[in-house]
Amino acid sequence: VGWCGRVVVGVVGRGGWLGMGLGLTWGGALSVTQAWPFMALALALSLLGLGLGVFQVAYAEQVVATLPDSDRGLSGSLTLVTRTLGIVGAAMVWLWLMDVLQTRALAHGASIAQAIWAGTLGLMSWAAVLVWVMVFWRVVQALSGSR
Repeated sequence: VGWCGRVVVGVVGRGGWLGMGLGLTWGGALSVTQAWPFMALALALSLLGLGLGVFQVAYAEQVVATLPDSDRGLSGSLTLVTRTLGIVGAAMVWLWLMDVLQTRALAHGASIAQAIWAGTLGLMSWAAVLVWVMVFWRVVQALSGSR
């Protein structure tokens, strides 16, 4: 990948981070007391999914491009394996945290529907914080000149 490809991959990857952060922030900011704003949640999740998809493609391209041509098949498959393991591990933590948030909402007198909603929005809020921390960390790295 030449310098142009690296620039495009970097811009696309940053756009993916931005899409994920905005989608999670928007979804997490929805109110539990609202009358199930499905359209707003669907749009927030669409933005999140678009950002995640764009980021994953840019990330995979960056990983594969760092190795010689003879090792690209192996690096591509290892990228997919580590991404899959990351997704499975994150899903386990995601479900555990959602259960904790739902149980807390039920303990405070919420109905089951409200508890599910509270768990979903609370989880999106936590994920948004993590994404924005990573974005901030990456910006600090870029400004300090380290990779």
